[in-house]
Parts: sequence; C-alpha cells; structure tokens
Amino acid sequence: MARDTIEPDAGEYAGPTEPNATPSTAESPAESEPTPVDDAGLSRRGYIKRAGAIGAAGLVSGVAGTGAATASDDYDVVEVDRGSTWTRRIGDGETIENLLIDISAPGASAEIKANGDGWLIENVGVRGAWGDQRGAFITPRVDAGGVGTIRNVYVECYQEYGIGIWLPRSHAGELRVEQTWIEGFPNNAIYASSAGKGSDGRGGSVVFRNCYHRNNNVANFRTGSPGCEMHNCVSVYDRRPADYPVGPGDVTVRGIWNRGFDLTVVDCDITIPRDEPGAGAAILTNQVNSTHPQADNAVTTLENTRIQGRTNTNSAGRIEGSSAGDPEDRVPEGCPTSPEAAASGTGSDADRVTDDDSADDREADDEDSESEDFPNSLEVVGSGERVVSAYTIEIDGEVTTSESLSAPLDENMDATDSTASGTVWGDGKDGYRFVGSIDSVDVDGPATVLVNGEEYDPDESTSDNDYSHAISIDGEGTDGVTEYAFSVSGDLTLVSEEETADGTPTVDDGEASGTVDDGVDTYHFSGQITGFTLNGTASVALDDR
Repeated sequence: MARDTIEPDAGEYAGPTEPNATPSTAESPAESEPTPVDDAGLSRRGYIKRAGAIGAAGLVSGVAGTGAATASDDYDVVEVDRGSTWTRRIGDGETIENLLIDISAPGASAEIKANGDGWLIENVGVRGAWGDQRGAFITPRVDAGGVGTIRNVYVECYQEYGIGIWLPRSHAGELRVEQTWIEGFPNNAIYASSAGKGSDGRGGSVVFRNCYHRNNNVANFRTGSPGCEMHNCVSVYDRRPADYPVGPGDVTVRGIWNRGFDLTVVDCDITIPRDEPGAGAAILTNQVNSTHPQADNAVTTLENTRIQGRTNTNSAGRIEGSSAGDPEDRVPEGCPTSPEAAASGTGSDADRVTDDDSADDREADDEDSESEDFPNSLEVVGSGERVVSAYTIEIDGEVTTSESLSAPLDENMDATDSTASGTVWGDGKDGYRFVGSIDSVDVDGPATVLVNGEEYDPDESTSDNDYSHAISIDGEGTDGVTEYAFSVSGDLTLVSEEETADGTPTVDDGEASGTVDDGVDTYHFSGQITGFTLNGTASVALDDR
C-alpha cells in the first residue's frame, strides 16, 4: 500500500519550526522548541476516524521500511521497524484510538500531531522506550474556542532526548489531558508553557485530570498560560537521574513548574524528596512569560493537595495554600499502568499499593490459586537495560501464563501447550506456571530465567536436574484413602495429581507428601529415593515398573 501522506492546508499548523529543544533546568532558561519530523508510516484510514462514527479503527498493512500492523481483540498494533518513525496527523473532529505502538526495535520511534477542534487521542500505549531527539511524542494544538482531548495514554522514555507532550505557541483553545502515564522523559513530561510565551503566544489552557507522571527531568507538569488546572493528579520522583541518560543540561526534576499566569491544583499528590540527587522544587512558580500581553503575576493555588519537597517562587510568583498532609504514591482511578492497558482502554481501579504486607497477601492468594494445577514457577526477568530479550522455553509437561508473576501480563507472552515464548525489555518480567520439567531454554538477550525462584542455567545438564525418574502412587480400585510421603536426593516436581477432600500434594525441597483415593499422583525426579512411607492399599510404580 502506498503511503498516504497528509499535507497541511494553507494556514494549518504543521508542527514546531524552531531548533531542537534540549533539557533546560535553570529557573529562567532560554526557550527552545523541537523541530518537525516528516509524516511517515501507515495509511491514515487505519487509525483515524470521524468522532461519533461506529466501530473500531480498521487494520492496515505495513509499509516497507516503516512497520507492520496487526491486531488483538481490543486494539490494533503497529510494529515500527528498526530506525523508522511512525507518524500520524489528525484534524478537526478526528480520532486516534485503541492503538498499541511497538517501538521496541532499535532506533524505532513514533509521533502524533493533532490540530484544530474536537479531535481526540484516546487509548494509546507505547511499547518500548520512546526516544527521538527531533521532537515530542505528541504535539497538540487547539483552535481558539475549541477543545482537544488526550485520554488514556501510556508512554515511557528514559532516553537521552525527548518530550512527552509539547504545546506550540499557537495553541489557543483548551487541551484536556486525562489519565496519562508519562515516565522518564529528559525534557518534560508535558511542555505546556509556550502558549503563554512572548507577544505571539495564543494563551491556550491545559486541564489535567487523573494523570500519573513520574521521573521526568525538568518537570512532571509544566504550565505557563491562563486558566490551567490540575485535578487528582500524581507527580513522583523516585528514580535517581544517574539511572538514565540525559543530554545537554543539568538534571533537575520538579513536580510542578508554573511559568506564568494562574494554575489551580486540586486533590493532587506531589512527591519530590529533598535528599534525592537532582531533586528540584516540588512546586516552582515564577513569572517568566512577562512579555505576553495578558501577563500578570504567576499564582499557583493549592486545594487539598499533599506535598513532599520544597516550594519556590520568584518576585513575580506566589503559591496560595499549603500542604494538606503527606503525599501518596498512587495511581489515579482510570489511569493505565501498562501500554496494553492503555490500548485496550482499561486503567487502574485502585490506588497504587504502597503497603508491603497488603501486596504480599494478595500475591500469596494469587499464587495459591495458580499453583493448584501448575505447581512450578517460571520467570523471564529483564536485565534493567533498554534491550529486548526474546525467549522460547520448552516444557516436558504443560505451561500457562501467570498474572501474579508477570509485570505486567501482556499479549507478548504466549503459552501454547508445552511452550512458553515472548519478549521482555527493560526491567519487565514475564511469568508462567508449569507442571512437568524444563526441556530446553533459548534466550536471545540479557534476560535471566528463574525456575521456582532459582536462576536456571541453559548450559547445565546433569543427572541432578534432568528429572530422569518417575514415580506414581495409584489408588484406583482400592478401598479408602492412602497416605504417602517420600524424599529424593535431587530435584522433584509434581506432574499430575488426584483431587481429594484432603487437599493437594505438597512438594518442598526434595520432599513430597499427599493422599490418593481413586486416582493417581505422579512425580518426576532426579537422583535417588532417600525415604518412603505408605499408609494404605495404593500401588507404587517406579519408572513404570
């Protein structure tokens, strides 16, 4: 399919034109703005539709050198090729929705540009680390008197360059930013101060609701035009700047930076610990847009908002109100917690868990339920590097995905009969449970494989871990319940079990115990049997003898 490039009409906003922005951390830095990127990618028809039209965005085929589009039950997937940038533009009344953009290939990137009135960007997740020194992931602009909406978006960066959302000076209407998870950008999660800058800033506003912005250099939330608001948003800094690369400029992470005019902050939590290296102000309010014709003192008004960290102003700025208590690290209701959750339109329905005991209790309950049929755990853990690891693991038995072991559970994981396969990147983790034994492990990348919590060595193959023996306790055709217990010198795993009123068999550190009535419990093991007791009339078969 030929590329359907959309050229801007005369007078239409075509993106920023000033030199590329670098992270600016001084209290009053010289402004700079990102440069545009040419439109590229898949057909416009696939992901854009008129607002109010019925049906999901359609599928499109890939364009050579750019990427391929696939689909899940809930959203479409764009896989961007190595070194390519997928770009999409929308205008009046148009919508991009239910889209997962996979930029995990080296050098892959994506960008969305919205211009006009009544447009909507909704349910968009980015898989992989966003990084493009040429500009921003989303560049929105709204006409005077109009409204544009960005809702339910998930994107991470942790790269040397990039802005999450950048508003140009020509933004004149109201931008609504709702339920966004934006993390690790070196040059602001949202750079929304330009509309109030200079004599040509059009003064468009931004209203945030239910957003979670984390570890973004310069500012998690940055405003600087009349009528801006924040409602039920969370700003967090808990990852040291040394953990991710930053280009030119110092590292200074701020919770909120109001660079001019009025900003109302309601029911929010702002955490910028003073002792963290690179920590700036939790709230900084200073009027640096004084050349704008509507310029007045910068005022940040706090209502039921909790703050940890410093609050700073300059002579033309002030903060009204004070902290309402200790802030919480929580995910606002409806905010997505993964790229897949964003694309499918599902978000958080509860606060972020910070109580370790409660989290452990819930995880234990999940593990108990999963382990009834699949007693062994299998985890593929990313190295923490922004590198993709692909894996295929063959099981001599059966395998299933595990939600409680995964971070997060996503469509990239596949458990088919006796094979687990997928990819992990960064510090992600794919978790499975299985019955039987590991047959083979193939990992392309730096990820680590854990079996029952212990690191698995793909090159190791000895008689101590190859489950070369089998034992079955058979109660079929017998009277009453038979109790048994035994131990082995090597590894031991449960292959199949009988469900009885007395519960399921237990396996722990080379020891097993259980009961059978009119069924069979079978185990695989390595080494030798070192002890065995049987109380009942069940028969025992060792290595099918």
